[in-house]
Amino acid sequence: MPLNKMATAIMNPTTTSPSFRSVSTHHRTSTTRSSYMASQSCRVKSALATVTAAISKREWPLVISTFERFPALASEWINVTIRNHPARLLPLHYACTLRPPLS
Repeated sequence: MPLNKMATAIMNPTTTSPSFRSVSTHHRTSTTRSSYMASQSCRVKSALATVTAAISKREWPLVISTFERFPALASEWINVTIRNHPARLLPLHYACTLRPPLS
């Protein structure tokens, strides 16, 4: 039985305490917030993979458009291999190793 129906069955809606309502609302809000954060995390990981691949392929217009859409990616660390050495860099630094055009 959903939480709202249980509350209605147990308590008369006209005498429901405000604290009971806030607990119920908080539960729904935190569940919604955590699922939203999980979906955002998946989007960020996907966008980070996209921008990393685009930098590797030197697809600069795609790199620029991805950063315009997800500016927070600029502060996400990536693990790459440069000249057969593993490195942990910010995407900008990785792009600089490939000498992108100035324009």
